[in-house]
Amino acid sequence: MKNNMRIKAYTVVERAVDEGVALGYNRAHKHTDTPGEAIKEYVRREVMIALCEIMDFGEE
Repeated sequence: MKNNMRIKAYTVVERAVDEGVALGYNRAHKHTDTPGEAIKEYVRREVMIALCEIMDFGEE
């Protein structure tokens, strides 16, 4: 019996990015209503964490 199931990579990555953006945005606004430029770093960090949970970049 052949298994034809495939993962929709774009959908998986898109969900991880969306999750990372939401978490980063919320963390940037945790202690202030106006995080300014710091929001970029929070969002970048959380997106990378979310991507690292679903992908192996082959780095240590």
